[in-house]
Amino acid sequence: MPRSSLSEQRIRYLQLVAGLTKHRDTLAHASIHDVDALKATLQAQVAAIDDAATKLAVYRTSVLRLREGAKQAHDAAITVRRLALVVLGNKAVEALGAFGVVPDKKPGPKTLMGKVIGAEKSRRTRVKRHTMGKKQKKKIKG
Repeated sequence: MPRSSLSEQRIRYLQLVAGLTKHRDTLAHASIHDVDALKATLQAQVAAIDDAATKLAVYRTSVLRLREGAKQAHDAAITVRRLALVVLGNKAVEALGAFGVVPDKKPGPKTLMGKVIGAEKSRRTRVKRHTMGKKQKKKIKG
């Protein structure tokens, strides 16, 4: 049997409570169970479902507000970081630390392999774009 939702369970329990209320006397004589206790148990479960539904709605609303605020807070944090770097400069490490901002790292010197890879990428780019460098342009006579 597929799992039913809380609203379906709530409806089913309320129907059972209504049936117990309507046929209380008949069931009380024919049953070994306490009808009032069964009714109280079902009503308690309905109240718990209502409470859970209310809390779930509050939770979902809170999550939506959190997500909306997160975007704005992220944008504000980026703005503050950029503002601190522009106003204080990259060398004011102590002042930037008060904002929790780490100064930008300077790139180190290129390695030999990095230079070779860069030159090869540059050659491939020029071939693909059909462009020429300054010296190549000077050789062309018109």
